[in-house]
Amino acid sequence: MTLLIRIAAILLLCGSAHAADLAYRGAPKFALVVGNTAYPGKLALRNAERDARLIAQKLTQAGYTTELLLNTDRATLYRAFGKLAQQLQGGGAGVFYYAGHGAQIDGANYLIPVDARLEQASTITAGSVAVDYLVERMKTSGAHLSLLLLDACRNDPSLPRLGGVYRGLEVTGLAPEQPANGMLIAYATQPGERALDGAGQYGPFAQALAKWLPQPGLPIESAMKMVLTDVRSATRDEQRPWYATSLVGGFALVPAAGANPMLQTPRAAAEG
Repeated sequence: MTLLIRIAAILLLCGSAHAADLAYRGAPKFALVVGNTAYPGKLALRNAERDARLIAQKLTQAGYTTELLLNTDRATLYRAFGKLAQQLQGGGAGVFYYAGHGAQIDGANYLIPVDARLEQASTITAGSVAVDYLVERMKTSGAHLSLLLLDACRNDPSLPRLGGVYRGLEVTGLAPEQPANGMLIAYATQPGERALDGAGQYGPFAQALAKWLPQPGLPIESAMKMVLTDVRSATRDEQRPWYATSLVGGFALVPAAGANPMLQTPRAAAEG
């Protein structure tokens, strides 16, 4: 009897995964990619724009309807992210990639548009985009799968210290906002550390993402582990990416030839 119950459970699980896969097969895939380079004076970055173009190209090749924004201001970024969330209301997959400056202020994380005023902490928070806002919008968008890839606070020793608030994206500041079902949040570096702009044509995080995420049939979490290894090796352990995930199933950004894009959708697996 116990054996029959186990067999029935396996068949039920396989059937649920198959049904979820069929539901996902025709689901839309959208991406928003942002690269901010044109900061004032010494704050300008060298590789952020090229990194964004590289990631946008890879996502487009993977079948994502991709919007690329370069040197964007706060209002434009808010509008574009709102559009992304609306596009995902019916389900599907969404990716947000950001390359540019970021900051941690009073335990909260911010992505800094090119029009932000950097005189003091209050002007930075007023002119930037809070990461927890982006996380919440993705959580409530209805997406089956969402990726937030934050290649922020790159090599920026010239940023004003403002009492030490510029320490990169402090991941612990996101503790109240855990990834929802089917969400992965990746950071270019560990809490309190800087992400390098890169000595070559691209930054190390973007280059590793572009190499591993599009690998056919490679699950996203496996790809992220390879990204971590590549970045640590390329930077001699100076930069160590970090990610948090609640993905369930074997979703690959690019399915293997002749294979389904995922074994089961993250949300369906978590709720089933």
